Amino acid sequence: MENEIQPNIPPVQPLPQIPTPIVSSVSLSRILLFIVLELIVISGSVFAGIQIGKKQVINTNPITIQPTISPTYSPVDTNIDTKNQVGLRGMFTIIWGDSQDGGSSVSYSVSNGTQMYNILPVSDENPDLLKFNGKEVQIIGIQTEIPNTLKLISIKTVDPQ
Repeated sequence: MENEIQPNIPPVQPLPQIPTPIVSSVSLSRILLFIVLELIVISGSVFAGIQIGKKQVINTNPITIQPTISPTYSPVDTNIDTKNQVGLRGMFTIIWGDSQDGGSSVSYSVSNGTQMYNILPVSDENPDLLKFNGKEVQIIGIQTEIPNTLKLISIKTVDPQ
């Protein structure tokens, strides 16, 4: 055995001792409490969802589409001159601002893309005209002495085609 070659084996080193973590009973109870609370919230949500689902009623009535009624405004004016009556279709616009004398001013106009017409309402207070602002309308009016100005007879929205 003298002639035998000994393998070069490094010496075995002992593993360092890692201390085992000690879990305190306080942290275990907190984790357990958190898990229980989570389960309560989840089961409560599932129960609420089931209750909501039970209250739903399936609509068996067929769906019907009702035709829309265009809002209209027809002021009553007994002094209507039918010979100067003009029909006009275009975008209705209300402009609020200050007048030249410092008071407030409201003007109404209709533009059909090529011309703009000023609209003179029958009275100064026309709250019904507000619902036409920014919409395409059909107007019937009477041409006044002022160019491109109509005295309003009636107005209605035009359904988009």
